[in-house]
Amino acid sequence: MKTQAAMTGDLRRVTAMIESPVTTYLVLGFLLLAESLSPVLEAFALKGFLDAFAALSTSLLWRTALVYLAAMVFSAVVAGAGVSARARLVEELSRKQREALLRAGVEMPLLQFEKLPRGDLVSRLTSDIAVSSRVITECYLLARVALSAVAAAAYMLKLNWQVALACSLTGPVTMAVSGAISKPVNKRSMELQAAVGQVSSEALNTLEGVQVIKSFLAEDSAEKRFLAKASAARQAAMRMSSVFALNAAWMGTGSILPFVVTFGYGGYMAVQGRLTVGGILALIKLCNYLSWPLAGLGQSLANARRSLGAFRRVTEVLDAPRDVDPVRVEGESRRDSAERRTGPAAAAGVTASGDIADAAADAADAAADAAGAAADAADAAADTAADAGSPSITVRDLSFEYVHGTPVLREISVEIPPGALVVLAGKSGCGKSTLLKVLAGLYRPSPGTVFIGDRDLHYEAGWARSVASYLPQEPFLFSGSLRENLELAKPDAAGEELRRALAVADALDFVERDEAGLDRDVSERGSSFSGGERQRLCIARTLLRGSPVLLIDEPTSSVDRESEERIWSSLLSAMKGKTCVVASHRLDIAERADLILVMDQGRIVERGTHEELNKPGSVYMSLVGEGGGAMAG
Repeated sequence: MKTQAAMTGDLRRVTAMIESPVTTYLVLGFLLLAESLSPVLEAFALKGFLDAFAALSTSLLWRTALVYLAAMVFSAVVAGAGVSARARLVEELSRKQREALLRAGVEMPLLQFEKLPRGDLVSRLTSDIAVSSRVITECYLLARVALSAVAAAAYMLKLNWQVALACSLTGPVTMAVSGAISKPVNKRSMELQAAVGQVSSEALNTLEGVQVIKSFLAEDSAEKRFLAKASAARQAAMRMSSVFALNAAWMGTGSILPFVVTFGYGGYMAVQGRLTVGGILALIKLCNYLSWPLAGLGQSLANARRSLGAFRRVTEVLDAPRDVDPVRVEGESRRDSAERRTGPAAAAGVTASGDIADAAADAADAAADAAGAAADAADAAADTAADAGSPSITVRDLSFEYVHGTPVLREISVEIPPGALVVLAGKSGCGKSTLLKVLAGLYRPSPGTVFIGDRDLHYEAGWARSVASYLPQEPFLFSGSLRENLELAKPDAAGEELRRALAVADALDFVERDEAGLDRDVSERGSSFSGGERQRLCIARTLLRGSPVLLIDEPTSSVDRESEERIWSSLLSAMKGKTCVVASHRLDIAERADLILVMDQGRIVERGTHEELNKPGSVYMSLVGEGGGAMAG
């Protein structure tokens, strides 16, 4: 019963996803009914033709021949129309699934998305969708099998109820055996599709890491890993094939039974004069639509279950939580929501105007206690407060973990005034990149609070992404033209704006050296550019957006020293007036910073300016010493 209910639920979801008008289903229903009745029409016309032939009536023979021909043409037309109608729905379902799956992947919380194997996700997007989209065809064929069998049985009863009854007794036996054989298909299908996904993941990892594999002479071990996954997929496919093979064997046996009964008992009736020659041949023809469909019922049911199994793998991603901002309690101010989630300490630094400072926070708290309406009024004003200039950033008691029980950030608290330049310093793995991703709204802060201006990122992470531009350490370019990659940051950017951003990132020269210029093909993952060129192009894309908050993670890690100097000179100019948080190992940038945060094992262990931290025994000085004129990191 559970399996049946699950299948019904899946079919409802399939229908809802297609979103076709009612007329589409009415047409499909008409074609289904016409296809199901066409065997009866053919049998009726055949019986009339053969009876006319036996009666030696020329006029009747011609009429019945024309009727039989018309029945054959009708069957061919509705069969073709049925294939066309199903194909349209299959393509529509495939398109809707691809769109929904891609949207679900993009809207999934980044932390959860990063845990999904890429190859498995690609397998769901390709193989699973291809298999699941056939569910429409399989269900249509199942319905046609059932209706054809009912129509054939009804006409057989009219021709000779004794033969029809004897023949029909084979039906329940055939259906019961077919259903039992196809029962494991759903489970086997999900196992097979999961195994195929693992093969895709392993293949993707191997192809992307081919340079590392070659450098370590690890071709054999990489091949062994891939073959192990492929072997597991093969075994899953063989288990699936065994079910289909058993179905095929039963199809051959089950399909013979109605013919044996019809030939034997029907022949006896004809000898007794209780059945005409046309009648017995009509019964035999109808047996084709009674025996073969019933024998193939298990195969059709198995195919339908396999399609639904693949559809379920698609819906696993569709049903995953989306990265949407939680709903604040109705009538609750931003300050109250922060206090409710993490206590008064977390909200203490947020003022009604969005400027963050200790004294102003105390005053705001007192005002809120005296008149709760003041905080609510601030909500309306705060919607545009941060837009007036570069907003402040406040972090209170922030902790974060990728894996439960292993914190990456521990009780981070900091206040960054508007327009400040903050440098994150620390050794690799101390949490700098993770902190930048939280500030960018890519990871939702919990526990703890992060405010940009007066906006709580727990509730308004989407807004944070609209005002903050994040430049990751690893550059990424999409397939397509260079112009398309840059316009991702600002779709309406004019050509001159694009060139200015490229010039700031020290990328204009090598872009204009190519004849195609901004229309140059980037190739997959930007492979037509060097690592340093990709990084400069990503810097240009980030600056083009013109966001009031810049969050930059080691922006020049892949460029040469000369380019690094030029890029930083331009970057510092572009950063003026913006609130900037930068993870950088460059000592000269730290010297310019309004605030340096020294991190170690997810904590801020020191904070201050270069002059304040530049003293013997400090962690900051040890980083400078290890870096040999730069900072270790």
